[in-house]
Amino acid sequence: MRTLLSIWGWLMVTISSIIGFLIQVVLLIFTLGLDRNRMLIGRVFRLSAVVSSRLIPFWHFRVVGTPEKPVGPMVVVSNHCSHADSFLISSLPWEMKWLGKRSLFNIP
Repeated sequence: MRTLLSIWGWLMVTISSIIGFLIQVVLLIFTLGLDRNRMLIGRVFRLSAVVSSRLIPFWHFRVVGTPEKPVGPMVVVSNHCSHADSFLISSLPWEMKWLGKRSLFNIP
């Protein structure tokens, strides 16, 4: 049973990531000169992660308390205890940008 749930989880992450990516590409084309900071595309990116996390039956994320809106720029760092960390951070109600080291973007 656990194997079936795992397959379901990875399938939902894959499908929602592909659909989210396609929506982001379409939005990028239509908002190329209008949304310089890519706020709309960032929201769709985070929304696709939240949708993925809700479709997986054994992931239960919640924000305890009321998070205060950031006053200025801040850095939110995840310690990456699991693959679910990026989905968990996406459920925070803040506008954020993502960073990654250069080697992650190299195509073999």
